[in-house]
Amino acid sequence: MQLKPSVQGLLCNTITVVVRISSRCNLACDYCYAKTSNASGSTSSFMASETASLVCEQFLSLPVKQVDFNWHGGEPLLSDPTVLRNALQTQHRLLMGGSAPATNKVQTNGTRFSDEWLSLLCEYPIDIGISLDGPARFHNRHRSVTDERPSSCHDDVMANMAKLRQIGLPFGTLLVITEDMAAAAKEIFDFVTDEQLSVDLLPCFCQGPLGEVVPPSIHPYSLARFVKEYFDQWIRHPDPPTCRILEDMLGGIIGIKPSTCAYRHHCHAFYSVDTDGRLYPCDLFLGQPDMCLGDLHSESLLSILRSPRTAAILSSITTLPDDCNKCNWLAACGGGCSAHRIGRTLDSAGRYYFCGARKSIFQHLEKFIVSNECLFSPAKTAIRRRP
Repeated sequence: MQLKPSVQGLLCNTITVVVRISSRCNLACDYCYAKTSNASGSTSSFMASETASLVCEQFLSLPVKQVDFNWHGGEPLLSDPTVLRNALQTQHRLLMGGSAPATNKVQTNGTRFSDEWLSLLCEYPIDIGISLDGPARFHNRHRSVTDERPSSCHDDVMANMAKLRQIGLPFGTLLVITEDMAAAAKEIFDFVTDEQLSVDLLPCFCQGPLGEVVPPSIHPYSLARFVKEYFDQWIRHPDPPTCRILEDMLGGIIGIKPSTCAYRHHCHAFYSVDTDGRLYPCDLFLGQPDMCLGDLHSESLLSILRSPRTAAILSSITTLPDDCNKCNWLAACGGGCSAHRIGRTLDSAGRYYFCGARKSIFQHLEKFIVSNECLFSPAKTAIRRRP
């Protein structure tokens, strides 16, 4: 199938689609970006089975080598598991017809694993990501339960992780770094290693109604302190746990392509679909009317990708601030996540909030590499071998 040149530029070997199958959640996390998208986005609490299958059909019709589906929320495990089961069956049918292969991941808060969901996760090769903000004193402070006492949330997650291990289901964890963690890098690292977790560290970033950065966002200086201290523990550990932010930053310094979008400079390979079938460039923009690319129920995906509106929106989030284009760290950094830029509009690239933090971290890592080649060699080998 021949595509117009403008569409060819939007397609990559692999496309990632974050699919919100539930806008509802049983937690009330104080940093949750979905609060904004719920207020202005879809009015549907759950994605219909027909919509989930349509999403698979539309994305797997693209001439790409692979589509990675990330089933998200809200809390996705509050939805009917039949919705995902039907979507997976649709993927299998399309694969038998010659479509690109698909991978699947469920990102959950880890508090709800019904027997039906566990059965589905055992039956299909679905990656599991669990949100866990370290020890209980941090996790429970920010991730409170709406219908129970807050102190039970961390206990529930830990118990469910033990259950997953018992039945042989692997999982990774996502840890949001808040301002109160700035001086606790060693405590967090010790928790991660004691629990034998693979972890993805994500800086907390929240904005108020006027676009101002508000608590519990982590200050750039605090983020730099945390990551540098965490790295110092991680790199000297005899068997360091997987940590994508460190692997991507180290990989960037030695010229290896990063695995996460926040270091890739462009967002053309990442999309998000709301419960009602509306398409956005990323789940961090979900529900923002000015960032909606189109509706999969009324337009084909290819027609949406060809539209001038999509071209304008993607251009606005991939255009780098002037300071980035002059920066020595651009090749390794990629300019940062466009959703974390202050003052970003369709006409202005804005300023990356964590720019100073990244520069400080990169300098710290580079200094370590130069001074400790013998310690860095094993980490370099592991980064080069990762998928």
